[in-house]
Amino acid sequence: MAKKIVVIDDELDIHEIYKEMLSELTDQFYFATNGEEGLALIRKINPDLIITDYNMPKMNGLQLLMNLDNDGCQIPIIWITGRGTPEVFQAAWDFGVFEFFEKPVDFERLKVCVRSALQKFEKNNVGISKDVTVRLSNSAFEKLKSKCEQKNIQIPKYIESLIESDLK
Repeated sequence: MAKKIVVIDDELDIHEIYKEMLSELTDQFYFATNGEEGLALIRKINPDLIITDYNMPKMNGLQLLMNLDNDGCQIPIIWITGRGTPEVFQAAWDFGVFEFFEKPVDFERLKVCVRSALQKFEKNNVGISKDVTVRLSNSAFEKLKSKCEQKNIQIPKYIESLIESDLK
């Protein structure tokens, strides 16, 4: 089954470059020109990978990450920026970005990263929908528990016991 990749970037010419450079990995590309469009598209199609720019109109990359985090998104995200501060990079890491790239993008390195991210997604069988079965590794479950504790969100005991018994 072909992998679905969402590319979010306000530079329209970059869409075709990504499609051309990554075409050996999939033929299912979906494009958005800002974070708001991208978020709606991600929620609609539940892609296997997200590639997003940081500096965009309407909703920047960090705001997009916050919204995806609130949705419980576990889809690998590759973040690309021409401008960013150490604080912005740290915030993105905290939201679980799979990898960063600075512009101009090294497309050979990006291909390797995309391939790795797609394999990770396939292995973990995770997504954005709250109605699907989620498979988590021990480390992913511990990260989820930690995030919930930081935000004072209680994981119901029956769910926690189901997950922990599934991991054994």
